[in-house]
Amino acid sequence: MAGVDVDFEIRKTGFAVVFHRVQIHNFTQQVTGQVIGQIKGQVIGQDTSQDASKDTSEEQRVQTIIDFCSQARTRNEIQKFIGISNRAYFSREILKPLLDSGNLSMTIPNKPNSKNQKYIKIEK
Repeated sequence: MAGVDVDFEIRKTGFAVVFHRVQIHNFTQQVTGQVIGQIKGQVIGQDTSQDASKDTSEEQRVQTIIDFCSQARTRNEIQKFIGISNRAYFSREILKPLLDSGNLSMTIPNKPNSKNQKYIKIEK
């Protein structure tokens, strides 16, 4: 390992592995420099292709849900349509942001927890 010496000790009841740090100062500077470089890259806004594809697929998923809700749909119908089984996750991470952004609205807004609640696309 980089910057570590290893000793093996045989004992009556088994063995022990002892790690000794060496050149900790240089190693710390190197790791700190790498982390700071990564943070600066993120702050500047450098997107990796993987980050960009996640953003694109998320936008596509949101648009797919909005289009699906051109007819009033229940929460369960929307969940099944996009393949998310966790109700709490879906409500918190998908449905609530769509309602807050004004892309979807409730068909019974004064009873948000109604068993008959449906969600429909808002035409802009």
